[in-house]
Amino acid sequence: MLNKIGFENLPNVYFSKIRVKRDRDNFKVALFLLTYDDPETSHWFSSQEIRNRVRVRIRFFNESGEQLGNVKYINNFKPNKTISFVKEFKSSQSTSGLFVTANLELDLTDLGFDTSWLGEEQWFRGPESKEIIYKNNSVEPEVMIRFLKGDSIYYGPVHQHEFQAMEGSFHSRAPHEKLTTSYQQNTKTTYFSLDINTPAIAENNLDAFMPLKK
Repeated sequence: MLNKIGFENLPNVYFSKIRVKRDRDNFKVALFLLTYDDPETSHWFSSQEIRNRVRVRIRFFNESGEQLGNVKYINNFKPNKTISFVKEFKSSQSTSGLFVTANLELDLTDLGFDTSWLGEEQWFRGPESKEIIYKNNSVEPEVMIRFLKGDSIYYGPVHQHEFQAMEGSFHSRAPHEKLTTSYQQNTKTTYFSLDINTPAIAENNLDAFMPLKK
């Protein structure tokens, strides 16, 4: 269970499924997320203080790295349970690519900590997950599945410096190694056009999340 929760400053957030429905003018994206805690010996969410202060932070980006719209937050969620979120875009907002990131963040206001290093924002952010929804106008993009340190899979924290993935949560002057990425075909994202009739829509509760337009 600890592997799923993660070994960083806050638990990991995972994208379990992504469902996309698109027509000529707009499209909707349904995200299905998970975050974990030990159901028998809670490491995080047994504390009412933490539950009241933690939230999921979601951001969308186009292929150029420009953020699309405002940051979205989910305040009421439970660990080990699916967290659902739906966002609608105009097709013109991101014609060539769409990416999404998610992480937990903790409100440190009035806890007695020195938060001056956080600047005006009093939120302490956990590790960020990133998924490609589509790329180069393709609905079956490659998706990053793992980092490699040399020839071995790397499981630790990662940061990016000058577009290069590196080990560690933050960039520093101390020596730390560059990481490479391994890719495979995306099977997490499912794409639906309005003229497609498939049992998977009902299976994944898309009728509730994405009602067909009349």
